[in-house]
Amino acid sequence: MKCILLPTDFSINSWNAIQYGLSMFKETECTFHLLSVDVIPTFASAQTSVRVNQEKF
Repeated sequence: MKCILLPTDFSINSWNAIQYGLSMFKETECTFHLLSVDVIPTFASAQTSVRVNQEKF
């Protein structure tokens, strides 16, 4: 059995990708997992524990 991860931000584009993934594996026994993703803000105040790494790789 396959496990398929579907990252989504619940936009129209991600919904289209989810529908495509579901149709692509409709004949296969699998489990779909939705992962909600969001953009980390580009700012960080002294009260937040998340810091954005500004280094370029």
